[in-house]
Amino acid sequence: MTRERSGGLGAVLLASGMSRRYGSRNKLLREIDGEAMVRRVLRRLEVDGVDFRVVTLGHQMEAVAAALRGSDAALVFNTNYAEGMGTSLAFGVSEAVKRNPDALLVCLADLPELEAEDTRRVATSFWEAGGNRIAYPLVGRRRGHPVCFPKRCFGDLCQLKGDQGARRLIEADGFEPVEVSGVSRGCIRDLDRD
Repeated sequence: MTRERSGGLGAVLLASGMSRRYGSRNKLLREIDGEAMVRRVLRRLEVDGVDFRVVTLGHQMEAVAAALRGSDAALVFNTNYAEGMGTSLAFGVSEAVKRNPDALLVCLADLPELEAEDTRRVATSFWEAGGNRIAYPLVGRRRGHPVCFPKRCFGDLCQLKGDQGARRLIEADGFEPVEVSGVSRGCIRDLDRD
């Protein structure tokens, strides 16, 4: 992947949710092809061009961390995880920006069908479009993950609270987004039911 940038590209994996809609088990620990889903999705972010990865932990932190044992990702604990995804997103980004990246890929950890090629395509499209516009995969009319945010969005991401995700930020952004086609349905197929 050709990039002209100085601070690099990081990835933030949101893995702190409480799996309320999934049932009694933590869905991130569900085995998919012999490995915990959270580990599987993290590996999909391990592509050329991604310089580091940060995983936000919360609900059942010890068990999720154990599923990620041996990974080179930075595991960070969001003490406010029960307040909602916005707090985990803000916390994960605030931890990631300490490495001074130029851009961050943000991804949910419950996308068992996500492919590494999807991550690669979003990152490549982001840089090819100039590296200053939000890029996301588009499947039909649905936005998916991972979403690539340029540095100019970091401050707003760090201010998110409660259950508020980045949707409003994406929709209010003054720049035309980079809509990435040709991705798999794994970008939008999350796992909410056991």
